[in-house]
Amino acid sequence: GNSEIIDLQNAMKKLIPGGKKKLILVAIVLGLLLIPKAITVIPAGHVGLKDFFGNVSDETLPAGLHLINPLLKIHKMTIRTQEITEEANVPSKEGLSVHLDISLLFSLDPHKAAQVYKTIGPDYIRVVVVPQLRSIVRGVTAGYEAKALYTAEREAISTEMFSHLQAPLL
Repeated sequence: GNSEIIDLQNAMKKLIPGGKKKLILVAIVLGLLLIPKAITVIPAGHVGLKDFFGNVSDETLPAGLHLINPLLKIHKMTIRTQEITEEANVPSKEGLSVHLDISLLFSLDPHKAAQVYKTIGPDYIRVVVVPQLRSIVRGVTAGYEAKALYTAEREAISTEMFSHLQAPLL
């Protein structure tokens, strides 16, 4: 029992002379400091974008635990369905101003997340989605009479807005 432990300790002392013990201790401390930087968790409903000193990779990390280069910075972007609500006074075909409450449900395509981050940035909703929504709502409603916004034609208006929103946001 005890003699085996003492033999093991003596064997370790022979393998690691005094100066190397400090080197090994420093390596262990550095390893313990880098381990948290080498592990990242991407939450469900998000993707991770790998940023290596400003160079963002086109490859995204799916949800889950990942071992990464400790020098990487990971930007997390949601791919969950989000809702934007807007209140707007919009023009009708006859020149009347009509008050509308508008909701837009959208989600970021995980395959395009890196491109969106590179070209628009993490605040893409405020920079692109909201202005496009406002512009298209005003443009489409101007082609319909005010009563169409509150009758069965509302579905046709909604479909037209959707088709106009798809092109710039895809």
